[in-house]
Amino acid sequence: MSLDYPLNPTVGQTYELTGRRWVWDGFVWSLLTTGTLGATGATGIGATGATGIQGNIGPIGSTGATGVIGTTGATGIQGNIGPVGATGATGVIGTTGATGIQGNIGPVGATGATGVIGTTGATGIQGNIGPVGSTGATGTAPNLISETSSTLTGSTGTVAHNYNTTGIWVHSSIAANFTANFTNVPTTAGVVISFTLILLQGATAYYPSAVQIDGVAQTINWFEGTAPTPLANKRETVSFNLLRNSGAWIVFGSYSTFG
Repeated sequence: MSLDYPLNPTVGQTYELTGRRWVWDGFVWSLLTTGTLGATGATGIGATGATGIQGNIGPIGSTGATGVIGTTGATGIQGNIGPVGATGATGVIGTTGATGIQGNIGPVGATGATGVIGTTGATGIQGNIGPVGSTGATGTAPNLISETSSTLTGSTGTVAHNYNTTGIWVHSSIAANFTANFTNVPTTAGVVISFTLILLQGATAYYPSAVQIDGVAQTINWFEGTAPTPLANKRETVSFNLLRNSGAWIVFGSYSTFG
């Protein structure tokens, strides 16, 4: 028969098997008894039976067979459990007393007087205003063109356009291509003089095909080098710019059609 010792015993812990007792001394199990344990006395009714007489402890010897454990006496019958006493009645909880009446709130004390506001300090003396600067020179007025026009009817041949009258001429009911003679033209060198001729074309269109300045024939330098082709029943303009250069005139012409 193998001995099934307890695992992880503490020093002094005992172990019994088949009537023999063993003790753990911290290193090995040592045999304490060799005799057979006495039988356990019978348990009386309502009381535990007397414990059997323990056998004499024999001398410690080599490990041998374990003695037979004595039989356990029969367990006595447990006495009847007396009745539980009746639970005493719980005292009645007294009622909560009425809440007392709240006392009157005392009057609010008067507000203290507001302190006096300090006086404002005197305003410092304003410094002298410096002199106003001189007015700058007036700029040059923009060159606004606003000019009246004059009307010529039934133009044909050589037609005078007096620069002292206006530089804008309206031609209506034109009878044929004509020579525009610009008269009283200033001869200041480097100054450009402009004439505009408004042509109200009829069923047959005509235009100023030649130019004179104070009766002297001039060459017209048409825009893009091509003389215009007037169109019937249109509104057309012819602009001539006259430049006096080295004692001679250079004439520039441009033509526009509208409507």
